[in-house]
Amino acid sequence: MRLFTITSASALALLLAASPVAAQARWTVEVRGGANVNANQFATADLKSGIGFGGALGVRILPDLFAYGGWDWQHHRAKAPVSA
Repeated sequence: MRLFTITSASALALLLAASPVAAQARWTVEVRGGANVNANQFATADLKSGIGFGGALGVRILPDLFAYGGWDWQHHRAKAPVSA
């Protein structure tokens, strides 16, 4: 029970700290990265874990309209080439 309480309090504190107090700015830029872990097998290839990164750019056009575009690159290592 103590672990649940500590985890819940930590998650709540993280959510409150991440929430912006001010209104959203006109321009936004986002850069992200992460690890890729395969959930199952793809065709006959044995996929290994890999990396990924990406970014996005957004602009507020109207008070209720926001345009958003981005690009991501994800890489999974495989022992053999993937053939369908």
